[in-house]
Amino acid sequence: MASKLSQLLTELKRRKVYRVAGVYVVVGLGILGAAEVILDPLGLEALRPYIVILVLLGFPIALVLAWAYEVKPEQPPGSRRGEREGAHQPSTHPSEDPRPSLAVLPFANLSQDPKNEFFSLGVMDDILTRLTVVGGLRVISRASVIRYQAANKSTPEIARELGVRNLLEGSVRREGNRVRVVAQLVDADTDEPLWASTYDRDLEDVFRVQTDVAENIALALRAELSAEERNRVRSIPTENFAAYDHFVRAVSATERMLPKDLAQAEEHCQEAIRLDPGFAKAYAVLAQSRVIAGLYANQHPAELFPRIQEAARRALELDPQCVEAHTAMAAFKLHHEWDSVGAGQELARALALNPDASEAHLWQGDYLLCHGHFDEAEAEVRRALSSDPLSPLAHHDLGKVLALSGRPAEAAQVSRAAVDLWPDLPTLHLWMGTSHFLLNEPEEALPSFEKAARLSGCLPFFESMRGFGLAALGLREESRDVLEGLKTRSRSEYVDPYNLFQVTAALDGLEDALPYLEEALKVRSFFLPYLGVLPPYRSFHNHPRFRAVLDKIWPGVRFEA
Repeated sequence: MASKLSQLLTELKRRKVYRVAGVYVVVGLGILGAAEVILDPLGLEALRPYIVILVLLGFPIALVLAWAYEVKPEQPPGSRRGEREGAHQPSTHPSEDPRPSLAVLPFANLSQDPKNEFFSLGVMDDILTRLTVVGGLRVISRASVIRYQAANKSTPEIARELGVRNLLEGSVRREGNRVRVVAQLVDADTDEPLWASTYDRDLEDVFRVQTDVAENIALALRAELSAEERNRVRSIPTENFAAYDHFVRAVSATERMLPKDLAQAEEHCQEAIRLDPGFAKAYAVLAQSRVIAGLYANQHPAELFPRIQEAARRALELDPQCVEAHTAMAAFKLHHEWDSVGAGQELARALALNPDASEAHLWQGDYLLCHGHFDEAEAEVRRALSSDPLSPLAHHDLGKVLALSGRPAEAAQVSRAAVDLWPDLPTLHLWMGTSHFLLNEPEEALPSFEKAARLSGCLPFFESMRGFGLAALGLREESRDVLEGLKTRSRSEYVDPYNLFQVTAALDGLEDALPYLEEALKVRSFFLPYLGVLPPYRSFHNHPRFRAVLDKIWPGVRFEA
């Protein structure tokens, strides 16, 4: 009962009924005062009771009209139920998307124990996850909002940077087995609350609190839920809060994309699974962290890929609607099995479950890029950016697509802006260097390659790009030192043969490099799916042995030479 009353009071405030009532009282009193001044001297004081009655009768009528004819600025024609076919399709430009837009900001930790920081983050994360399944809302993804965890910025500033109209902010206080969650939905244009509530509950009820918040947000923003969406909003990921804490830590570590962080993500996922073997999302994030490790953490494909498949498959057994598991399975099929059809099916399923899933759009873009469909790949990456505008991975992918599609000047601009935001991510420096190389500016490329290698801890992939840059600048001895260093390392650790192929091709030409490429084919190097679209190797496409490698990966696909 209290909850329904709270919802009614919030709705009255949102529709400006309180404001209309206040204005009416002021104006009504003014009319009565004026009547006394005007009517008495004219001998018409007998009319005064009728004026009082009219003013009193007008009050409820004004309130009803305020409720009935309130028009929400966020809801243009075509956004109501029955008029919004295609509303689930995200726009490349957020301003073109008619749906109410929302960012869920990190909740403040008001607990005495600072270790509860991740618990507070988990509350925010769970609410955000539930809201992303509501097709009638455009919700900014986690990677973008997490930047505001300690930001000292105003509501309008944050909303402008994220391209949204509404912000959900709040706080969490956890003491023993009790938790207090305060949440408030704010209209960023007016800085007025649209909905607010405080929950004092037992710890075991916190997921139900998060469900209640998500449903009330959908109600306040007039986003109607289908039966399936309501079921997904109300689903509980795990009953084990310690497991959920490890899950949140794993997500945070995975987003940083560095080897030491990916190792931490693996540990946290494994502990979450140990505490709750039925925790589907933990398996999905485990699969995701292993995918990123395959790209950047120098792990042998024969060991890594089966572990990706195992985690993704288990997640889907537990929850066939797990978007993250479908994208991880798509990555496995794309980069290991070279199964174009299977990867496409997994991505289609992920986007059907959540058309706004930024990660699914990024992998769809990667899938299209590997096949040489540059324009479509760029469109997918930009769709990811519409729901995740401050995601380092999305900016990385945009730079990659622009560079490989023959627009290196734009790629350099995107990468430079991304490096300013995330100066410690080696992959961003890598694509800035690649962009300068493609602009025939090796003297600009080499410092970026060197910084990428240094930030990565001299991982073989980044070292090979440094060697590539040295060769392009004519520093052959230094480049050969890199190559010999990689060969020496390969005797004691895994070095992807593709890395040796890159430096050898730059130094000694294709014939000397081909054995390494054919070895990369045997081990199913993570990098081979991009081989057909890499500009330095387009002149090799008609070479029989090079062509044979391409045909093994993508049979029947003809790439631009």
